[in-house]
Amino acid sequence: MKFERSHLIAAFCSLAVFGLARNSSTPSGTLTINLPASNPEAPSYQVISPGFNGEAVYIGPVLSVSENNITFDTVTDLVNPTRKIGPFTHGVFASKQARATCSIDSNGSIVNPSLVDPGDQYLHAPSVFISPPVQGTVNSSITENAYAKCEIESGRVSSIIITNEGRGYTYTPSIAIDGGPHFVRITENDSNYSGLCFKILGNSDTTLELENLSDFQLSNLLKEGTVVEIFKAWTLGSLFGYENTELASNSNSLLADWVYLCLPPDQQNGDTSFTTFFHDNDSWKEVANPTNEVSTRCIYPDEAIIIARRFDEELNLQLRGNVLLGSSFWRLPPQGKQLLVSNPYPVEIKLSDLIKPEFMTDGNSSEEGHLWYTHHNPDMADNIKILNDTVWSTYWHDRNSSNLNVSRKAKISARKGSGIGGRLTPGDFSFSEGNITDIESTAGSGSHALITSPGHGLKKGFTVTISNVKGYRINSDNKRIDGSGNEIEEGFGLIINSSLNGSWQIQNLTADTFELVGSSLDCEFLPDQNASWSTGFQGEGYDRNVTLTILGGGGTGAQATGIVENGSITSISLKSGGFSYITAPEVIVHDGGWRSLLTGNVPISNLTIPAGSGLLIVRNHPSGIETLMPLNKISQP
Repeated sequence: MKFERSHLIAAFCSLAVFGLARNSSTPSGTLTINLPASNPEAPSYQVISPGFNGEAVYIGPVLSVSENNITFDTVTDLVNPTRKIGPFTHGVFASKQARATCSIDSNGSIVNPSLVDPGDQYLHAPSVFISPPVQGTVNSSITENAYAKCEIESGRVSSIIITNEGRGYTYTPSIAIDGGPHFVRITENDSNYSGLCFKILGNSDTTLELENLSDFQLSNLLKEGTVVEIFKAWTLGSLFGYENTELASNSNSLLADWVYLCLPPDQQNGDTSFTTFFHDNDSWKEVANPTNEVSTRCIYPDEAIIIARRFDEELNLQLRGNVLLGSSFWRLPPQGKQLLVSNPYPVEIKLSDLIKPEFMTDGNSSEEGHLWYTHHNPDMADNIKILNDTVWSTYWHDRNSSNLNVSRKAKISARKGSGIGGRLTPGDFSFSEGNITDIESTAGSGSHALITSPGHGLKKGFTVTISNVKGYRINSDNKRIDGSGNEIEEGFGLIINSSLNGSWQIQNLTADTFELVGSSLDCEFLPDQNASWSTGFQGEGYDRNVTLTILGGGGTGAQATGIVENGSITSISLKSGGFSYITAPEVIVHDGGWRSLLTGNVPISNLTIPAGSGLLIVRNHPSGIETLMPLNKISQP
């Protein structure tokens, strides 16, 4: 399907994760986007997923739930310890955020606070935060933070009052006023709904009113004690800048860069699914209605954005935010609608690793309207669309060519190519498991652990994973010791999980033993029949052969298939061994079923969604309803 030139050409960007945000379980990162020089007649496009804006502003357990309202316990007032207060400022989570600036005088103190935007819909005066001075400057050896408060009138901030001017400021600090749209996210590890987000529509000091787009019974999702986080949402202004932006601005929308957001499903009409924005040198406006100021337009955490570069200079744009860990969800639109959704993880993902088989169906009844619809006809199946050049590439799932009944996903490892020129051979793949019957030290000064597993069948060069090894803690003389390192009598001892548990490359082995080179024995092995090793596993519940993707290892060109018998992978069939696999490559097992219009009736190995990007979901399910579909938990590197 051809796209109008005024629409989109998508390319993907990368997300660099730098570390955990302070006081939050969420990692912060910088979204680095290269926007090449373009022009209005032939724009370039990028698809991005900005995630959350900043750190969690609150983390705590839910006290109770009533309809779409969740309540939290009071806390002790630090000013008056005899009084209990709510943890929130009344109304702040659903307000339009106020913004302010200030100056500094010759003494490095704060002066002349000025409102840039008074905000709106405040029910109580919000908190004001002034960034601290830089420590240890040449102009001032003594620094002191400045503080301020604000007053409101008719829901708007009317004034900023400096309560402490501070000192030692050599650069004008930023002033942040609480407010703007916020979301609640379930973070309870034991919850099936961990990662689920709800927009806050209003709040008192202890209670949040939540937007419930899918009409969930919230009392089933948020039990007493469920831990949640509150995060600030991005808006067009907070993400790209309010009065100024790095993107090309112009009072003439035809000469500015454009930002695309998908319309809510109930506002979509035929092919009109996107709304377009530009910056006019003062604020964000709609291209279709340039008198409509939209700088505070909220961006949902699972929402992707498309940037159209229409200016003749290259721009490297960096956007800083927080990305999600753990389980997450995609919003599925109702039948006939579409949504531009994000890759919610800070890693590259595969579709078959993301959408759970239990959330797919080939039934079209209303009872199955919340599931992903799989069908051999792309016009009937739910679609994933990715833009290449000016054309949407369409992907869909065909149940007839997939393994939807897998109860245990197979894992296969490989070693470097043993064939001529680093070519992979069938013997360079392994998916074996076995029990460990004994562990002892090898002889000599450089002794290390020797594993006994009769008839293990391992080969040199494979990486083996050791699991569940326990034993009595010992010292370098192989004597049992207590927690303080003191030797103890035989028959007693401190049982520990061994440091041998983990992954090791095998170099020295016999038919019944193999050595963990570089290891040291830290316990007297307990043969409780739980200790094991593996190079992978054959999987269970497979209906048909599986396609394998061979990545890395320095090589290229390998093509392989896992042969399935009785529901498990029993052997590897190589169409091509490739060449130059000088180190062990990664093997990816695909459940199959994903197809593309570009490949006809041939299933594709998989579809990769880069970190920090997004894709378009087109809902064709005849009975499809707007819902949230849980995604697989993706392991972090």
